[in-house]
Amino acid sequence: MILHSQLGEAMVWRSRNPFIRAGDLMSQITRPLPSSVRVVALELGIKEAIADAAPAISPAIVTLEHPILRSEWAEDSPLAKVGKVKIAFVGHTRGAKGFDVFVQLAGHCSRNDIEFHAIGHSSPETDHLDISALARKPSKTPLLREEYLAALEEVDLVCLPLHSRAYDFTGSGTVSDAIAALKPLLVIRNRTIEALFDHYGPIGWLADGRDDLFELVRTLDPTEFGRLRSSWIGNLRAIREARRPETLAESYAASISMNERA
Repeated sequence: MILHSQLGEAMVWRSRNPFIRAGDLMSQITRPLPSSVRVVALELGIKEAIADAAPAISPAIVTLEHPILRSEWAEDSPLAKVGKVKIAFVGHTRGAKGFDVFVQLAGHCSRNDIEFHAIGHSSPETDHLDISALARKPSKTPLLREEYLAALEEVDLVCLPLHSRAYDFTGSGTVSDAIAALKPLLVIRNRTIEALFDHYGPIGWLADGRDDLFELVRTLDPTEFGRLRSSWIGNLRAIREARRPETLAESYAASISMNERA
């Protein structure tokens, strides 16, 4: 059973009485799921985050890492010498994705050897921001997938300036795209990224918060980045290989078979 928006639809009606609502919530998160139901987490680390919040659900959680289509893999071309380090914000430029933080980062940390790029569709909620420090501005119209992937090919690092808890319970399409394109990450530390690092090895720089993110970029050494990039890309290739649909099919089938027996 795969649920996306259905759970939200089921929760449209709620009592206005805060005590009833609190009681409903506690009764749900302390109740085990039926043996025939599995919650599928599409990223490492999500199971542990759910288990912390609702331990009774933990036995029903299955982690099946999100597949990455081979058709969208970047070519394994030789690494070019690092010139300007191009740091990209990827996706819809909403405040909820931290675009305002990225714009501030570009304004405070722009240098002759660093560029900041916004690859994605602009959002009315951030149109008021001063984006003059960005070498690439957000598109006023949605990008075709081919255009998006081509733009991603041109950058060196993908930045996720989102608050760390934002990815505790959801996988990131941006991370999947960065893996497919073999682009290391510059990211505020979060549970899923830490789980990726622990399982596959480092794939970029982890910041301990907004201030640390700014300090990392302010002191970024392109030569050091060039030295680290090869090992990071090696780990990204390992993740990409592990998330091929053909590789994942065995664990998917095993999970379905186990659930049918249950």
